[in-house]
This record gives sequence, C-alpha cells and structure tokens, in this order.
Amino acid sequence: MSASPAPEAHRLAMADGTHLHLDRYAASGSGVASGSGAGSVVFLHGFATYGGPYRPVAEAFAAAGLDVTVVDVRGHGRSEGRRGYVRRFSDFVDDLDAVLEWTRARARTPDAPLVVAGHSHGGTIALAHALAGRLKPAALALGAPWLATTMKVPVVKRAASPVLGFLWPTLALANGIRMEDVTRDPEVQARLAADPLIHHVASARWFNESLATQAHILAQAGAWSIPTFIEVPGVDRIASADATNAFVQAAVAAGRPVESKTYPGVFHELFLEPERDRAIADLVGCVREQLTSGVVARDKARILSSS
Repeated sequence: MSASPAPEAHRLAMADGTHLHLDRYAASGSGVASGSGAGSVVFLHGFATYGGPYRPVAEAFAAAGLDVTVVDVRGHGRSEGRRGYVRRFSDFVDDLDAVLEWTRARARTPDAPLVVAGHSHGGTIALAHALAGRLKPAALALGAPWLATTMKVPVVKRAASPVLGFLWPTLALANGIRMEDVTRDPEVQARLAADPLIHHVASARWFNESLATQAHILAQAGAWSIPTFIEVPGVDRIASADATNAFVQAAVAAGRPVESKTYPGVFHELFLEPERDRAIADLVGCVREQLTSGVVARDKARILSSS
C-alpha cells in the first residue's frame, strides 16, 4: 500500500474553549460508489495515547476512498486539556459531535455518510456518542472497545476513587499501563515508551465517569440500532474481552446490527500488533461493505420515490 500524503493539521475550538488537534487525510483511492461520495471516517484513539501512532489506520481508510479525520481527544496528545482528567464523560461526546459537524461540512457531497472508528477508550466514546450524540453516524467500527478493565487496579485506588473524584477530582496518579501489556512488538513498545505525547496518569474523576458510562453502554446492548463491527483481541490485558463479547451477544440475541471478530493471540493494541495489517484490512473492509450497502439502499429509495 502506498502511503498517503502527510495529513493536514487543524485546531478546532470546543464550546468551553478547549482546542482539539485534528489530522485530516484526504481520500487517495477509489470511492465506494461512483459519483456518490464515499463518505468520511472519524477515528478516535485510546486512553493515554493520541492519533499519531494510528496513521496506518488512517492511510488504509484513505486508500479505500474515504476522507479521514483523526482526533487527539481532549487531554491527550496535541489537544488541550488536563492529562488523564475529564469533568464529565459527556464532554467527550460533545467533542465528537463538534468533530462530526466539522467533518460533514468538508464532505465531498452533502449526503456522504459519516462513520466513527475507534480503539479502546475511543471505542467507549464512540459507543456513548451513539447513545447520546446529536449527529448519528452511519456505522461504528471499533477495535478493543473498553467496556470493563482487565488490568488490575489496586484495591486502594479503586476504593478511594469515589471519594477522590468528589474531593480532589483533578488529582492525577500513575495509570499503571505497561507497554509490554498492550503489544507484543518490541519496536512498538520502545517507540510508545519514548513518545513524549503519550501520558501516564489518570484521575479519579475520569475513572468514575468512565465506569458509569461503561455500565450505561452495556445496559443498552439489546436496544442497539447503529450498524457496529467490533474487533476483539484474543489476549487483552487492558480491556475486558468478556465484557465486549457480552455486549455483542446481547445485541445479536435481540436482533441488533452488531457483529464481531476475534483475533487469537493478539494483544490490546491490535492496530499496532504484528497482525496489524489483517486487523486494519478487516476494519476498512467492513466499513466499505457497510457504506456500499447503504449507498445501494439510498439509490433504490431515490428511484422508488421518483417513479
């Protein structure tokens, strides 16, 4: 795959004055449907990291004919905001609404579909937004969404988080994420460990807000309405594969448009693992298939309405 041109960097102001960093990748391949506009993808990274390490994912979507916006979530990477902290989880949801509106305004055609893709904490934001956001995406494509925690959180931290979240919400403690637990690739481990834009802290307020959001998402699985594809690492030491599979099973049992694929032996950062090419290709392929079927259905509806 040939690399796409370097992305355009943008700054987008949120309602509270926080500025987010966006990387915009223009489509470099054939569209999903000729003359209709392929659509746009907004990609959200996981907790503590930022959009930069996921450039191969963005380039793969662009090569498939999709415009891509990669977001540095507030408090992460090149975006503003206190590291490891959020006032309320809905701030992430509101930010995604603003980014989707910004992306739609730059679409090649007015009715081009929007897809939200995300990894880990970014998947949690995408799912929460699907339940509460104003602008609904055409589909979700997620890798290792964080719906519960596998890594051990010290009992003292877990017990103190409700109190600290109220009395000292901005207190930042070490998040405990080890690079050898997120990927088996030694080169990627070293690169992530040395990256100054990756932070290593978390606050009790962020943790408490995330737990409440996860519970809300899991409770809504049986009523899910947005087509969703989820990639599940076979060995996830960070996010619980059991919680993700429970969400998928509940949705499927209720006849909802949710499907998943498991990658045996793969760690949490499946887009940075030795098997990343397969995981990325599957994610892009699922989005293309979903958008193709959506374009066909839309075109049929237009024909029927004009006949």
